[in-house]
Amino acid sequence: MASKAISKMLGFSFQITPLANSVIPIKKIPFLVGEEAMGITLGMYISFSGDLVGHIVLLLGTESALSLSDMLLERAVGGTKSLEAEELDALMEIHNVISGFFIGAISDHYGMDVQLTSPVSVMDTGPAILDEILVNLSLESDDTLVIETTFSQAADHGGPVRGYYLILPNLTSIKKMFGQL
Repeated sequence: MASKAISKMLGFSFQITPLANSVIPIKKIPFLVGEEAMGITLGMYISFSGDLVGHIVLLLGTESALSLSDMLLERAVGGTKSLEAEELDALMEIHNVISGFFIGAISDHYGMDVQLTSPVSVMDTGPAILDEILVNLSLESDDTLVIETTFSQAADHGGPVRGYYLILPNLTSIKKMFGQL
């Protein structure tokens, strides 16, 4: 459904394809995301609050962020050379829409009231981005849900772009979702 909403918003066919879902130890995230995340990475995160509390993070390596910007802004492949306000706005809007669909589905499924904040972006190394988020979240859990995702459009635009969604609810929220409270 998020793909349809984004396609309608953009005016062209846009696909979001989850490739793999896994629950992994938080300390292994930089290794899962790979070499690119050890370098400069764009991290976009949205906090959620209400009956559930946590963050949804999208990590994109620099090249992936530039390529996704090209797609979203209908530029030629390689047309985006840096991430300025326009590019960041487009990327954060996509993250906002996808996160809204995800949290909406969780909220509906569990009958809980959950609200999202506005997205925030930061450019840094993958581990530094995660450290900041984890400190802000005061996570009580050692694991996170990782959804490896590709973004693509129908027109040939240099192939799919890979990103990683991290779902980071606090321990109380995990217990609420699984009926342990």
